[in-house]
Amino acid sequence: MSNEPVRTVLETADGKLSMQEYFVHRRAQPDVSAIEYVGAPEASPSPALLDALSRAEMLVICPSNPPLSVQPIVAVGGMRRVLAEFKGLRIAVSPIVGNDAVRGPAGRIMAGLGQEVSVAGVARSYREFCDVLVIDRQDEAKAPAVAEQGLRPVVTKTIMESLQDRIDLAKTILSLSDATQIDADGR
Repeated sequence: MSNEPVRTVLETADGKLSMQEYFVHRRAQPDVSAIEYVGAPEASPSPALLDALSRAEMLVICPSNPPLSVQPIVAVGGMRRVLAEFKGLRIAVSPIVGNDAVRGPAGRIMAGLGQEVSVAGVARSYREFCDVLVIDRQDEAKAPAVAEQGLRPVVTKTIMESLQDRIDLAKTILSLSDATQIDADGR
């Protein structure tokens, strides 16, 4: 994302913790109330990243933890503008299914930050830099809430339990580059 140092510092009930301290030593247990991306505003996107994005037709944000994996990248100085000006289709896969993270502490962290733990909450967090949010079938009824955030919802199986599930999800995502219209209900 950047050639300059950026650190994620989590404000917890136990005080300020580095990512290493939070995940390894504390096993992601303390509740998180705030996150600071130290050095991000002063950093800039790497030339290699800018070059790759200038040639890409599609940007896919994998189902990662929004506050700990996606937002640190977006917080890098100038990155919001770069993502906003990206000429291709910008797609994210929701890491939240059925109002909780598929795995890991994302749901707990989002709740601690006052964010809605749902596909609508993910859509709200990503709406500045995403066009499409791929959501799991379990959340099909919430597709209109995703659309209300300005993202086109796509409903499919996103929980990857097998190699075939991974292949099917990848094919669905890649097929979106050919889709000209996706209904507000995700079909």
